[in-house]
Amino acid sequence: MIFTDGSVNDEYSGIGSCAALLIPLESCETKVNQSEVFSVLADSTEAEVCSIGLALDMAIQIQYFCTRQELDHRDQLG
Repeated sequence: MIFTDGSVNDEYSGIGSCAALLIPLESCETKVNQSEVFSVLADSTEAEVCSIGLALDMAIQIQYFCTRQELDHRDQLG
């Protein structure tokens, strides 16, 4: 499960950030949070889209590392 948020500062044009918090449903990982700061965002919608992209990257990385750990564990048993 991943929660995301993105926003742009109204005072300074283009300054914004996005964040994502991943809470795994399985026990192979702990909570993971990541954030990014941008100086070229047009509005808050663009910041929200960036946060969704960040969440997708996180999900792919976590899935890879969980799968890799399972494969390594199987290799040790065999």
